Amino acid sequence: MQRLILASRDDGLGERLRAMLNALYLAHRFNLEFGFVWHALQGSTKELCANELAPIIVPAQEEIFTQEFIQKYSFNGQFEDALDEFGRFKRKSIQEFITTAALNPPYRATQKRLDTIFNDINTQEYKKQMSYLFTQIGFNETFTKLIEKAKIKAKNLAKNTQLSVLHIRAGDAIFKKSNQNGVVRSSIYFRALSFPLAVEIIKEEIEANNTLLVFSDDLSLLKTLKKDLPVLFGFTQEQNNNLLFSIDLYENDELENPAHKAFYENVLMSYADRIYCTKNSGYANLAVLTGKPKEEIIVYEYFDLQSQYKLTEKYLDKINAHNFEKVFACFQAFRLSKELKMPLELSKTWLSKALTYDNENEAYRILWLDCLFLQGKIQEAENMLEKILFERKQSFLHALFSGQPKRYDYSFTFKHYLNHIKPHLPYISFVALQIAWNLGYDDLVYKNLKDFQSTKNSFIHSLFNTLEKPLMPLGAEYRMKNHLSYRLGEIMVKNSYSIFGIIKMPFILLQTYLDFKQKRLKACVSLRDYKDYERALKFVKNHAFYKLGFSLIKAQKTWYKGGYFYFFKEVRKLALEYEKERKAFKKNSFEG
Repeated sequence: MQRLILASRDDGLGERLRAMLNALYLAHRFNLEFGFVWHALQGSTKELCANELAPIIVPAQEEIFTQEFIQKYSFNGQFEDALDEFGRFKRKSIQEFITTAALNPPYRATQKRLDTIFNDINTQEYKKQMSYLFTQIGFNETFTKLIEKAKIKAKNLAKNTQLSVLHIRAGDAIFKKSNQNGVVRSSIYFRALSFPLAVEIIKEEIEANNTLLVFSDDLSLLKTLKKDLPVLFGFTQEQNNNLLFSIDLYENDELENPAHKAFYENVLMSYADRIYCTKNSGYANLAVLTGKPKEEIIVYEYFDLQSQYKLTEKYLDKINAHNFEKVFACFQAFRLSKELKMPLELSKTWLSKALTYDNENEAYRILWLDCLFLQGKIQEAENMLEKILFERKQSFLHALFSGQPKRYDYSFTFKHYLNHIKPHLPYISFVALQIAWNLGYDDLVYKNLKDFQSTKNSFIHSLFNTLEKPLMPLGAEYRMKNHLSYRLGEIMVKNSYSIFGIIKMPFILLQTYLDFKQKRLKACVSLRDYKDYERALKFVKNHAFYKLGFSLIKAQKTWYKGGYFYFFKEVRKLALEYEKERKAFKKNSFEG
């Protein structure tokens, strides 16, 4: 049986199709079976914070692919959406992927560019393969027509000159609350494009007499740029004709379907001669890898740090962009000022400016406090925290602990608080003990808590009495998938694809069993208390992995009664049930 590689992401169209292309690439290269998992997504609304955004919508597999493609390659209902483990291959040979035992089939394809992960993939050859493989995806008639329509449009727009496109990524990276809190993550600040840099790109391209088509998921920003830039730069009529915006591509409500529009625009981008984008935008990078060969310009690499800083100073207040766009630009200027080793007082001016645009954004208070600690202004930090904890304790702490457990976004600030647990600094100490509790330093909390709870200051007393130990950051599904039954069943299935896997299976099963006994997850919350309990119970306990593992445990407990004889009968029964369900699913998918 061939080993299976799955494209199984559940996010936007660009990331999903990139994962699918990578899965096809690896399947062709290593003779793997290709498959995908694809579910519809209604990810966002058209308006957020009084700003018009392109909605994130991914159609169901039946609406984008042919029935033949679905019947042959879809594994919906058999495998779930899951992320990949390709991070472990960074800067290694691509041969490591197929020879290592680090991954067990089915492999999950990454959406990231393989030429940036493996050290022996030629970039030009990789791009060439991606472009070809895109033509091998079984798009249905509607989406095939969109591809042809976009190719013709790109040719007409070029008008015998160079067609450049600029993609201004904004969307959830700028407008979603969790990403506003986590703006310090490079995956966020290198995903969205700071609009002052986009303004300079537009100026350069138009002054070079090129045709430039500007795309963005922030539709309000496109309208603003269309209105403000001709006045700001004094463009001639000919230059105005060369500056095009994606919002003007449609007439008479053409392409009303948002998913059709997103796909069409991406293909149109892919047939440009030059594309400006950010490295972390999955949507833009799909266009980079498909269509015709083109020049790829990563905007944050195109301008050096000093230029980026100066351009932010130059254009920030000259464009009537949404406040959240301006807040993001302020963060970029703050980040650049730190990298350029400018005085911290100057860096703080950008934080102050950001708070004038969005006073509810706790990220900039956290960063301001960090600057105060770095400046040695401990009492000023204490005074600021007193006000914050009195007025906005919950939102501040929520932002401070944004990110993943034990990998918090602002963990780089934690040492400042932990180093200043002192009786005369109760507010810094409160945050420090909350940090200690979140990091599992319970002894540090108990050692210091009584000193502050005995204070006569009523606010400080009540503050420390509300110190909260965080609940386990695990959902019911996560907990149940760590059940021994599920883990053993998963190992048996994933190691059954090869002789080597079968040989090593008993040893892995034994090691997993011993590890489980030694490191058993101690849950402080009942499974029934999780919101996803009912869904997880239905999915996990009906999953083949769980049933198989449960049967193995039962066999071991009753080995003296012929437990393993009945186990092998149960394995056969489960295999037949699985195959029957798979065939029925394929038949229903095809007929439906």
